Amino acid sequence: MKKKTFLIFVVFILVYFNFFAVNIPTAEPVYGGRIEHIRTIPLSSTETRVFITTNSANSMFYADMTDVTTTPVYSAFQVVPDLDQIANFGWIRGFAADEGSEFVFACTMGNGLVACDITGSSLYTVDPIIVEAVEVYDSHIFYIVYFGNDIYLYYGEIYDTSSPNCGQIYNTGSVLITSLGYNGEFAPDIMINPDNEALYIFEDGTPPIFYKSSVPYYDIDGTTTFSNLTVTDLAAVGKQYLAAGIAPDGRIFAGSYTGNSYSYEAYIAYSDADGDPWTNNTITQDAGRGEIQVTQNDPADYNVMFSRVFSMNKGTTWDSHGGADGSVFFDPNNDDLSYVRTDWAMGACNLTVPSVTEINDGIEAVQVSDFAMDSDSVLPKDIAWVASKSGIWYVYDYSTLTPIWTTIPIWPDGDSTPYVTATTSITADTVYVGNTSGNAFKYESSYGTLDGSNFDRIFEASVEDPTWTYSTSVSAIAMDSGSPTERTFIGTYDEEDWDETTDSQGGIFVGECIGSWNWTQITGSPLPSNGVDVNDIVVLDEETTVAYVAVDYHYDAAYGTGCSIYRLEDDGAGGWIITRDLQDIYGNGIYVTIFDLWVDQYQNIYACGIDAGWTTVVSYYKAFGTSYWDVLETSGLPISLEGKSITVNNTTGDVYMAIENDIYELLNGATSWTNPITIPEGNYIEFIYYDDLLVGTGTGLYAIEFDDSVLDPPANLEIMIDETTIYLSWDHVYGATSYTIYSDIDPYGSFSTVEDAGVISNNWNEPLSGLGNSKFYQVTANN
Repeated sequence: MKKKTFLIFVVFILVYFNFFAVNIPTAEPVYGGRIEHIRTIPLSSTETRVFITTNSANSMFYADMTDVTTTPVYSAFQVVPDLDQIANFGWIRGFAADEGSEFVFACTMGNGLVACDITGSSLYTVDPIIVEAVEVYDSHIFYIVYFGNDIYLYYGEIYDTSSPNCGQIYNTGSVLITSLGYNGEFAPDIMINPDNEALYIFEDGTPPIFYKSSVPYYDIDGTTTFSNLTVTDLAAVGKQYLAAGIAPDGRIFAGSYTGNSYSYEAYIAYSDADGDPWTNNTITQDAGRGEIQVTQNDPADYNVMFSRVFSMNKGTTWDSHGGADGSVFFDPNNDDLSYVRTDWAMGACNLTVPSVTEINDGIEAVQVSDFAMDSDSVLPKDIAWVASKSGIWYVYDYSTLTPIWTTIPIWPDGDSTPYVTATTSITADTVYVGNTSGNAFKYESSYGTLDGSNFDRIFEASVEDPTWTYSTSVSAIAMDSGSPTERTFIGTYDEEDWDETTDSQGGIFVGECIGSWNWTQITGSPLPSNGVDVNDIVVLDEETTVAYVAVDYHYDAAYGTGCSIYRLEDDGAGGWIITRDLQDIYGNGIYVTIFDLWVDQYQNIYACGIDAGWTTVVSYYKAFGTSYWDVLETSGLPISLEGKSITVNNTTGDVYMAIENDIYELLNGATSWTNPITIPEGNYIEFIYYDDLLVGTGTGLYAIEFDDSVLDPPANLEIMIDETTIYLSWDHVYGATSYTIYSDIDPYGSFSTVEDAGVISNNWNEPLSGLGNSKFYQVTANN
């Protein structure tokens, strides 16, 4: 054979910045959330601006309400630009709003006291130290700071809109209130008494403490002293008073609430003498914990609100207003109109009826906890259910450009407590949902119109769970799709409650519907005898029904240690074979907390969580048919955080894991995780779901759409040569419809010569004849 010598060919590949491109996350119209604080300012005699803070990454919203003295018009809420999720202030501890400057002053978690208006780019730091409470009255600002046991009141005046320094503070100073420390459970409250113009500070307790300034609020300086109001009558009640307010005639109110909606005691006391004697009224309605607010327009005729109850006769008799407990605030232009928290989020309350109108448009602050979608392999993924703090949401035509969402949340069987889990049938015409009250519900399309009244209540933890407490939630639901009796698994989780003396756990339950639902708790070794706190359940067909249950790690010498993943196999005789399943190839058990499980199309299982010491992210993979779990790659992951949720792209095999507000991606076959997607700062991701990618957070539901215009570069480009031909081959690129081959005689040239522009396969060749001494190639992917 004739010997032939060839030059070495150098092959270059185009390199793109990322393995894929994603568009900016799109917020789906799932509105609502937990409202922390409400404040208002008048814009005119008929217009009111309402500010709210939320327990979410979007720290503050506002809306301008018009015609508030006649037929109010409620506009949609907007995020205050300087306090949105990008600003990363998170939860606001308290705030006040100033009518003269239209600025808000907010106590942040770690950035001191900040101020801004609604225009954007107006934010500034008033004081970088931690501020416990703030109040604004008549363009005077007051806020409280702790230095050990020393409690200081800071004060100043605010420039109004007529000044170029609008919103800035002048004539500032501070004064010591007390050196006895602060022992209240909640933040202190600053109030001005309109009758005597003194400043009061309220500290909750049994009994509470009222401090009163020695001079009017506008004369407070470094020499001001504070005295204590007498509260002997309140001490005699022996209950914690947690809220206070002052009426325009000087009447001081204090509110008490202990227990919860199942069992409570509520009292509202008032004093007309700046202390003892106090008139103490028992409230028969479920007031809940929250603020006291009093209208200020007429000292002879005013309304009072305490969380969920109100009085229209100066605190003599009380009634429920129909909203939720927590923050309340009156409209400054209309004494009969107030703004209240609701189970959905936010409401406007007409006290003359009373009735509450939901005003939630634009409040992107709802915690979205779970998402379930149809999984038919033929039909498009088109129908979905969302479990959220504000209720259940439903969407259809999701695969189109115009998905249709329910406009209000659904409360199954009237139960409006937060929903944390959802699962559906293959076609999504049947859904099971569970909530923090420990209840589970079922709906199927044959039940009729989609509303809460057509959901069946199928499970109550208070009935089925022997260790039930007020904080037991339904944390996981999984359907056995092969069962003719609708066999369903439910997991419960027990948060520690106010009245618990021991650390109780949740449990695992299986139910079947043969005319009616019958539930059995799955118990027995190696499950701890006092139960486990369940985070997730998946059901597989492994010739028999097998359920995998993810639980919290919990060491208990008396009852047994719960941890990791349990495997429950149907023994065919009405019982279950229970094993600890998370073990390595050598049979060694792995003791961790697992938060989430995901099953791909091949019934391989993925799991993520945190180690037993709560110091390291963990993630695992179990191939279908095997008895052990592989540890997924750890390179590229942060430490001291938890893997909250995991999902898989069934097409590519790429794995995604949520860690706080980041989504890490492990390419199929890669040895390190990358961090291509960051949800806006301040969010905490509750779940992720691949379709393309859906993300549930403390702000709402985000859809992340992948930009297919940017493809991966062809990888593993190889060259082979024989006596007549040169051959190029490369890995197929997901999403590519063709490839283009370029060439150049200079490795640093422009590669402007197109050899072939429509290559369908992932290989190409050309004859050696006429190539010259050297030639360089470049391959790109197209779609």
